[in-house]
Amino acid sequence: GRTATTTIWDVDDAIENNLFNTDSKGLPAPSLLSDDSTAAEAIRCSGLTTRQLCDVLVLATGWCWGISAAFIQINTSAVAAAEFASATLGTLPLGCLMVVTSMCGYLVQSLLAHHSPRRVYFLAAGTGLIAACLQMLAASEASFALLTVGAGMQGFAYACTNSYRLTVMTVVPPSLAPRAVSYVIAGGSFAVLGPELARQTVNLFEAKFLGSYLMAAMFYTLTMITMLFLRIPHPHGAVKVVSAFHPASATHHHTTTELDPSLCPAVHNPSDDNRDRPAVYNPSDDNQNPNNQGLPLPRALKTIAKQPRYMAAVLASTVSYATMAGLMSATPLAMRDDGHSFDDSTLAIQMHILGMLVPALFTGHLVHRFGAPYVTMSGLVVLALSASVFYTSNSVSIYAVSIPGVGV
Repeated sequence: GRTATTTIWDVDDAIENNLFNTDSKGLPAPSLLSDDSTAAEAIRCSGLTTRQLCDVLVLATGWCWGISAAFIQINTSAVAAAEFASATLGTLPLGCLMVVTSMCGYLVQSLLAHHSPRRVYFLAAGTGLIAACLQMLAASEASFALLTVGAGMQGFAYACTNSYRLTVMTVVPPSLAPRAVSYVIAGGSFAVLGPELARQTVNLFEAKFLGSYLMAAMFYTLTMITMLFLRIPHPHGAVKVVSAFHPASATHHHTTTELDPSLCPAVHNPSDDNRDRPAVYNPSDDNQNPNNQGLPLPRALKTIAKQPRYMAAVLASTVSYATMAGLMSATPLAMRDDGHSFDDSTLAIQMHILGMLVPALFTGHLVHRFGAPYVTMSGLVVLALSASVFYTSNSVSIYAVSIPGVGV
């Protein structure tokens, strides 16, 4: 593309108004909407462009495949590990999966900051496919070590799957972000297919569990194919910003930007008044102040982490996820020790998936109406009550009632 000298706000306007085909309020550009088009009417109702709707659908579908593969691990690996080694080590593969997932959280966000989501997510699904193949080998050899290594490798894939719900917020206007996140997570409701297929194929081959891990490999393959349709742009795809501080003052910022005219035509339009904006960023200029553009000022992560609201959110997330993961991982082994079959534990895990993901259909509406703190506290209460139900009995019905509540 040609080289132009402009401010970073020109770039933001060009990306928002042209690359994402939205107007200044984050709504679809009028030129995209045809009055006699049914699809256009649906887009008007949702407040999204066709491209945004497609990206949301791709992420929801990918979430379904990824969660299906993850729950095959939860439903199968604990039982497989107990048979390959001992019941004492039954939760070790899942523990490795969770630890690697947590460790990869920051890595995934760093990769997404420098590479397109399609490339990162495709790579992650490929890593999961390799890990699933390792577990197939582990099943054929009854190798606990290979089983654990394969589970740990899938932590990166699972971390990327978890980030789909964050990535979707970069696709839609801010006002629609909670609803878009809910739709992506609700797509995982179909992930009950994962444990079900694992149950149906557990004895498909002579080596037990080989068929189950073959299903996991299939889901990772489907994820790779699905991510090929993701069209969220590269974080620097439309613009390449080269900046240098003015030697006289660190507050003056000169930005030279190389632009692709096909992606940002407004920036190269000679009649565009924005071309008259100054090339040097001046914080005292109201036209260049992010607050006057409806944008928050950037803050350091350290500053954000010091906020009480942030600390409360981290604490609630840690307590709820640790409790849920512990009970979820132990349920298949506990049901096995209580004399229940693999089919029974599969049913319990499927109910857990529905408890986790179906409420996402309306969680966004609840957050929008009542606020995140109240919804979070309600979730913690439900978690505590559901966990206490485990102490009442060891029947299949109790497991089928309590583990979905933990998911909620």
